[in-house]
Amino acid sequence: MESRHSIDPVEEASWESFPASDSPAWAMDTELEEAGEPVENSPVENRFEVTVDGETAYLKYDRTSHEITLHQINVPGALEGRGIASALAHAGLEFARRERLAVIPVGSFVRGYIRRHQHYLDLVRPDYQASVR
Repeated sequence: MESRHSIDPVEEASWESFPASDSPAWAMDTELEEAGEPVENSPVENRFEVTVDGETAYLKYDRTSHEITLHQINVPGALEGRGIASALAHAGLEFARRERLAVIPVGSFVRGYIRRHQHYLDLVRPDYQASVR
């Protein structure tokens, strides 16, 4: 993954440019990367996962040769509020982009994530796009 810097790369205060509920794209996953806890793909278990402080959070998926269905994200209570669900959604969507897979976002968090990050809309299968606009 690319390196993240503590400097604001757009040369403006992030809190002035972005709502608190939606971090800028360059700031996504910073906490997990700094902690040395990358999101991993576990194809055997059909999930993206990350383990922090001995607890595992994950995003389940089903994959075919042309599509990936992203289901609900499970984040243990002890890990809530750390941006882990966003990191998992980001990892799943970036995987879909790299693998050129159409996305079927059935999990509510994933749908909300795509709504807040419209640059992923092109990945969503056309019959599901209305659910993420």
